[in-house]
Amino acid sequence: VPGNISPFTRMKRATLPYEIQMCDRCFYSNSDLETRILGLNTETLKSKEYLRVANNKAIDNTAKAFWLAALLQVSVADYREAGILFLNAAWIFDDLGEKESAKLARLESHKYLSIFVEETEDINLAVLTVDLQRRVGDFSDAIETANQLISYGVGDFLAKILKMEIDLCRKNDSSCHNVGEVE
Repeated sequence: VPGNISPFTRMKRATLPYEIQMCDRCFYSNSDLETRILGLNTETLKSKEYLRVANNKAIDNTAKAFWLAALLQVSVADYREAGILFLNAAWIFDDLGEKESAKLARLESHKYLSIFVEETEDINLAVLTVDLQRRVGDFSDAIETANQLISYGVGDFLAKILKMEIDLCRKNDSSCHNVGEVE
């Protein structure tokens, strides 16, 4: 776990492996294998994309479980949950030192959280999408999105976070930071 994250985030990341389960046979992945995802078509478990990830032995099992669970949530159009699950996969990849896999997971997270934000105007998740853009090195788009959100009229604390994100982008800093650094 990177050293510059908050104690809460450090604990969250340490417990991630206990927040997801994956069936050894069919690779169904969810927070609880006994709980079926509402609206899930079991054909999704047989899809080319799902099986490509499921059968990839090079992917850590915890990261794989989060990635697969995210794909299942995408299949039922729960884009918020999919985005969060992809972010959890990114954190696992970060902790394993797998930078490219972490970047791919963040790109997926950004894609689905952006859809959710567009549909719901969830301002907190909109701020998270800025961080995702910055973490993958998409600095100009992160700055543009942050400025749009600031002009939209976010609260003081979120505005401070966004200003910090802009400063980090201007420094081409894609590393891990936390809200404890906000001034």
